[in-house]
Amino acid sequence: MMRAIRQEALDFSLQRSRLELERRKATKQETHKFAVNVHMDAEAARIRNIAARKELDKAEALAGFDFSDGLSRIRKEQLEPVAASLNPPSIPDEALEELFSRIAEVDKRKTEGSQKAKARSRTKTLALAKRPGAVRSCGTISFTSTPRHFPTPQRESQVLEEETWLRKQADYRKVLDEPDSACSRTEERDPLWLKEKGDFFLAAGDYNSAIACYSRAAQLGSNMPEIYMNRALAHFHKNNLHKVLEDSSKALDTYPESVETSRKERTKAHWRRALAFLKMDLMVESLIEFEGALKTGWVDENLVKQRHVVKSLIEGTGVDSPLTNSVSMFSGLVSEKS
Repeated sequence: MMRAIRQEALDFSLQRSRLELERRKATKQETHKFAVNVHMDAEAARIRNIAARKELDKAEALAGFDFSDGLSRIRKEQLEPVAASLNPPSIPDEALEELFSRIAEVDKRKTEGSQKAKARSRTKTLALAKRPGAVRSCGTISFTSTPRHFPTPQRESQVLEEETWLRKQADYRKVLDEPDSACSRTEERDPLWLKEKGDFFLAAGDYNSAIACYSRAAQLGSNMPEIYMNRALAHFHKNNLHKVLEDSSKALDTYPESVETSRKERTKAHWRRALAFLKMDLMVESLIEFEGALKTGWVDENLVKQRHVVKSLIEGTGVDSPLTNSVSMFSGLVSEKS
């Protein structure tokens, strides 16, 4: 029952919408038709008016002529109805004169008002130009520059490097300022002084003292790769091969890979690891480190020879010089301060 009622309401609504649409369409058509008719009537009237004017002009032009060929003379009374239908009603001369006088008076008032406005504007401009301007009060613009520890302008690509340098300097000053009962003198808390002292002991053959100085410098927070490189050399002389591998790895982690000046030092670190593996009879690992040393870009003749010997030992081709002088070659690779 409800479905039938709903369907009936829907049909009624559709029918009503359809009728409304048809009514609007019919109204639009009638309006358009009426507009077209009005336009056509106006156009026809315009055409008739133009034709009548042409006939009038033609008649006026031919009115004063007699034709010798027997044509009848055009009479003036025949033209009067046409002229009366075309000419508008005449306006009296008094009304025209009054209209013209009013128009001239309005134009005169407009001209006088414009001239007065221009004169006032010109007078005001001259007065402002002659009057001395007021002196402005002095002001001060204060600004504060961002504090910077470097004399060069800040660059986004160097921010990380500068922050790292400042942090290292702060750590270094912090170490110097800390009281230490074991180090009574200031230089004994200086990693650079300790590194130079360790180099002196290393050159003198006192490897235990050299290791102690390098370890103290590393304990004070110094990240100089030369400390780990030379401590690895001292451990190599003491036959602490695992310490050699550890310190050489720390030095490799500290040296930047993309810097041209660090190629030689990175080669030395790989070389130390290769010789340590060689003394541990780990030929394959030693050859890998030799290959890594050659890939850094800095090539040494002894390095190439030792790499060739290790490769020959692995391949079993047989070599008569089993690297008995490795330690003596190693002693010439002490890293100096950069």
